[in-house]
Amino acid sequence: MPRSVNAVASRARRKKILKAAKGYFGRRKNVISVAKNAVDKAMGYAFVGRKLKKRAYRQLWIARINAGARINGTTYSRLMHKLSANKIDLNRKSLADLALNHPDSFKAVVSAAKIVFSAPNAMQRGINGAAVGSPFSCQQFDPILQISLMATT
Repeated sequence: MPRSVNAVASRARRKKILKAAKGYFGRRKNVISVAKNAVDKAMGYAFVGRKLKKRAYRQLWIARINAGARINGTTYSRLMHKLSANKIDLNRKSLADLALNHPDSFKAVVSAAKIVFSAPNAMQRGINGAAVGSPFSCQQFDPILQISLMATT
Protein backbone atom coordinates (compact mmCIF):
# COMPACT_ATOMS: atom_id res chain seq x y z
CA MET A 1 0.00 0.00 0.00
CA PRO A 2 1.43 3.42 -0.88
CA ARG A 3 2.34 5.88 1.81
CA SER A 4 -0.19 8.66 2.41
CA VAL A 5 1.36 12.02 3.26
CA ASN A 6 -1.65 14.36 2.80
CA ALA A 7 0.07 16.51 0.20
CA VAL A 8 -3.05 18.61 -0.28
CA ALA A 9 -2.89 20.05 3.25
CA SER A 10 0.90 20.49 3.10
CA ARG A 11 0.69 22.32 -0.21
CA ALA A 12 -2.14 24.53 1.08
CA ARG A 13 -0.13 25.40 4.19
CA ARG A 14 2.95 26.32 2.14
CA LYS A 15 0.86 28.22 -0.38
CA LYS A 16 -0.69 30.27 2.43
CA ILE A 17 2.76 31.26 3.72
CA LEU A 18 4.04 32.14 0.25
CA LYS A 19 0.92 34.20 -0.42
CA ALA A 20 1.56 36.17 2.78
CA ALA A 21 5.20 36.67 1.71
CA LYS A 22 4.20 38.11 -1.67
CA GLY A 23 6.20 41.24 -2.45
CA TYR A 24 9.15 40.38 -0.19
CA PHE A 25 12.70 40.72 -1.55
CA GLY A 26 14.88 37.83 -2.69
CA ARG A 27 14.40 34.34 -1.29
CA ARG A 28 12.01 35.65 1.33
CA LYS A 29 9.21 35.47 -1.24
CA ASN A 30 9.74 32.02 -2.78
CA VAL A 31 11.75 29.72 -0.45
CA ILE A 32 9.36 28.26 2.08
CA SER A 33 11.77 28.05 5.04
CA VAL A 34 12.96 31.64 4.59
CA ALA A 35 9.46 32.92 3.83
CA LYS A 36 8.06 31.28 6.95
CA ASN A 37 10.54 33.12 9.18
CA ALA A 38 9.90 36.39 7.37
CA VAL A 39 6.12 36.06 7.67
CA ASP A 40 6.35 35.13 11.37
CA LYS A 41 8.49 38.22 12.02
CA ALA A 42 6.11 40.40 10.00
CA MET A 43 3.08 39.12 11.92
CA GLY A 44 4.82 39.99 15.18
CA TYR A 45 5.50 43.50 13.94
CA ALA A 46 1.91 43.83 12.76
CA PHE A 47 0.58 42.81 16.19
CA VAL A 48 2.79 45.33 17.98
CA GLY A 49 1.96 47.96 15.37
CA ARG A 50 -1.75 47.70 16.08
CA LYS A 51 -1.07 48.43 19.76
CA LEU A 52 1.28 51.32 18.92
CA LYS A 53 -1.35 52.82 16.62
CA LYS A 54 -3.82 53.02 19.50
CA ARG A 55 -1.14 54.67 21.66
CA ALA A 56 -0.29 57.20 18.92
CA TYR A 57 -3.93 58.16 18.38
CA ARG A 58 -4.46 58.67 22.11
CA GLN A 59 -1.40 60.96 22.21
CA LEU A 60 -2.73 62.90 19.23
CA TRP A 61 -6.15 63.32 20.83
CA ILE A 62 -4.60 64.51 24.10
CA ALA A 63 -2.44 67.05 22.25
CA ARG A 64 -5.48 68.41 20.39
CA ILE A 65 -7.59 68.61 23.55
CA ASN A 66 -4.74 70.35 25.39
CA ALA A 67 -4.36 72.91 22.59
CA GLY A 68 -8.08 73.62 22.61
CA ALA A 69 -8.18 73.78 26.39
CA ARG A 70 -5.31 76.26 26.54
CA ILE A 71 -7.08 78.50 24.02
CA ASN A 72 -10.04 78.48 26.41
CA GLY A 73 -7.95 79.30 29.49
CA THR A 74 -7.37 75.93 31.12
CA THR A 75 -5.12 72.90 30.73
CA TYR A 76 -5.78 69.33 29.63
CA SER A 77 -5.45 67.84 33.09
CA ARG A 78 -7.71 70.43 34.73
CA LEU A 79 -10.30 70.05 31.98
CA MET A 80 -10.38 66.26 32.21
CA HIS A 81 -10.64 66.46 36.01
CA LYS A 82 -13.56 68.87 35.78
CA LEU A 83 -15.30 66.77 33.15
CA SER A 84 -14.98 63.58 35.18
CA ALA A 85 -15.99 65.30 38.41
CA ASN A 86 -19.14 66.61 36.74
CA LYS A 87 -19.97 63.30 35.04
CA ILE A 88 -19.72 64.82 31.55
CA ASP A 89 -18.95 61.65 29.63
CA LEU A 90 -17.17 62.62 26.42
CA ASN A 91 -14.28 60.44 25.32
CA ARG A 92 -10.95 61.83 24.11
CA LYS A 93 -11.68 61.08 20.48
CA SER A 94 -14.88 63.14 20.43
CA LEU A 95 -13.33 65.92 22.52
CA ALA A 96 -10.40 66.15 20.10
CA ASP A 97 -12.81 66.31 17.17
CA LEU A 98 -14.76 69.09 18.86
CA ALA A 99 -11.56 71.01 19.64
CA LEU A 100 -10.32 70.74 16.06
CA ASN A 101 -13.47 70.99 13.93
CA HIS A 102 -16.09 72.60 16.18
CA PRO A 103 -14.32 75.13 18.46
CA ASP A 104 -17.59 76.79 19.54
CA SER A 105 -18.97 73.48 20.78
CA PHE A 106 -15.68 72.72 22.53
CA LYS A 107 -15.82 76.14 24.20
CA ALA A 108 -19.33 75.30 25.42
CA VAL A 109 -18.07 72.03 26.90
CA VAL A 110 -15.20 73.82 28.67
CA SER A 111 -17.46 76.55 30.03
CA ALA A 112 -20.03 73.97 31.18
CA ALA A 113 -17.32 72.07 33.02
CA LYS A 114 -16.07 75.26 34.67
CA ILE A 115 -19.54 76.45 35.69
CA VAL A 116 -20.75 73.19 37.16
CA PHE A 117 -17.46 72.49 38.89
CA SER A 118 -17.40 75.94 40.50
CA ALA A 119 -20.95 75.42 41.83
CA PRO A 120 -20.81 72.00 43.55
CA ASN A 121 -24.24 72.31 45.18
CA ALA A 122 -25.93 72.53 41.78
CA MET A 123 -26.06 68.73 41.56
CA GLN A 124 -27.50 66.13 43.85
CA ARG A 125 -24.88 64.46 46.07
CA GLY A 126 -24.72 60.75 46.75
CA ILE A 127 -22.77 58.60 49.22
CA ASN A 128 -19.47 60.16 50.35
CA GLY A 129 -20.25 63.37 48.46
CA ALA A 130 -19.95 61.80 45.02
CA ALA A 131 -21.93 63.53 42.29
CA VAL A 132 -24.96 61.60 41.08
CA GLY A 133 -26.35 62.13 37.61
CA SER A 134 -25.29 64.76 35.14
CA PRO A 135 -26.93 67.99 34.16
CA PHE A 136 -25.26 67.68 30.74
CA SER A 137 -25.29 64.99 28.10
CA CYS A 138 -23.29 64.29 24.97
CA GLN A 139 -26.26 65.40 22.86
CA GLN A 140 -26.07 68.92 24.22
CA PHE A 141 -22.56 69.51 22.84
CA ASP A 142 -22.69 67.67 19.53
CA PRO A 143 -23.96 70.07 16.85
CA ILE A 144 -24.37 67.34 14.22
CA LEU A 145 -26.46 65.26 16.62
CA GLN A 146 -28.52 68.35 17.50
CA ILE A 147 -29.25 68.98 13.82
CA SER A 148 -30.29 65.37 13.27
CA LEU A 149 -32.49 65.43 16.38
CA MET A 150 -34.17 68.65 15.20
CA ALA A 151 -34.76 67.10 11.78
CA THR A 152 -36.50 64.06 13.26
CA THR A 153 -38.88 66.09 15.45
